[in-house]
Amino acid sequence: MGVILQSRAFVVLCLSSMLVRLALVATTFGTNDAIFWTQWLSVVKRFGIGGAYEQSAMVNHPPLALVLIVVVDMIAQATHLAFTDVFRLFQVAADGVCAAALYRIGGPRLALFVLLSPGAAFVSAFHCNSDPAMIALVVVAAALAMSGRPFLAGIALALAGGIKVVPFLFVPLFVLAQAREARTRFLLGFGSTAAAVFLPALMAGGLVVVKHIFGYAGGLPHEWGVPGLAFAISRNFPALREIGQDVMRAYVGYGRFVVYLAIAAVIVMAARQRRFSILHAVAVMVLALFAFAPGFGVQYIAWLFPLLPFALPWRGAIAVNIAGSLFLFVTYTIWSGGFPWWFADLARPGPFRFLAAVAGYAMWAVVCFALVAAVRRFRSSPPPETAG
Repeated sequence: MGVILQSRAFVVLCLSSMLVRLALVATTFGTNDAIFWTQWLSVVKRFGIGGAYEQSAMVNHPPLALVLIVVVDMIAQATHLAFTDVFRLFQVAADGVCAAALYRIGGPRLALFVLLSPGAAFVSAFHCNSDPAMIALVVVAAALAMSGRPFLAGIALALAGGIKVVPFLFVPLFVLAQAREARTRFLLGFGSTAAAVFLPALMAGGLVVVKHIFGYAGGLPHEWGVPGLAFAISRNFPALREIGQDVMRAYVGYGRFVVYLAIAAVIVMAARQRRFSILHAVAVMVLALFAFAPGFGVQYIAWLFPLLPFALPWRGAIAVNIAGSLFLFVTYTIWSGGFPWWFADLARPGPFRFLAAVAGYAMWAVVCFALVAAVRRFRSSPPPETAG
């Protein structure tokens, strides 16, 4: 009887989390990204996927993401729903896929960690970007690798890279975490799928496709990390204005090299481990990217939610999940001019605008602490594939 009741409670919680997401889609428009995706769709429909990259440097998502919005537009027209609503419904479905993969890895607790996360719901059902789909495919790839299906794992990771290119950074971690006999099959699946995703666009658009996709620095610098703090100092302390501005400009220009070093350090650390959790290693790399990034988009926090239980003790994972959710709530509320939300405008002025920056700095500090904790846990006692 207890098992039956637990199963029913799990189903009720899953359905409730999805209903909340659907309500958020139905009653909001999203952020500035909703407008950007609509504009990119117009460019793709007029010039094709390969040609779209030649028209604007703003078109910087990989080809599979552009294929996705074409499919979304077809569904929107067939159902008479708004394009942005259907796009967000895809991201809500991605949360479900991610939860299913986590359930396969570690049971209902892991699945509910994402489904019941307010922050995960805010990004998938409100923000209007493809981050939930990308991280869901990364988790699926890890689940497939862990279940002894390396070829399918390679396909899933390449599809994730076709949505956003960050998963390409995870390839060495996937290779190192698998047995030698599985590595070739993983790379075959990854390479063949990546070629199928990228080559048509490269042939149609040329090197500008590479420039726009792989040359994108990612995010804004003013309310996050080293450049954000330098910007805040330059604005609030006149005596340090020039120094703050110089530090900000220098880090925006050269901070990517610090990121490269951090990526290399994570790969070396993983290579020295005899056995490690794929998702723990991916979490460490994501935290390192966030800690040292010269720019940031608030929706990137969605990358962390499925990974936290593998990198931190359970209470720590919950704490960071709550912190990320509060960060998003404060940011979206300020961008929207209040609550309830409808349209969160990044450029919206207002008397509380500074609170968004404070929330960003606070969340960056949480990320830095989480990075230290995740690295220490990774090096001292590699966690098992199921969280705890």
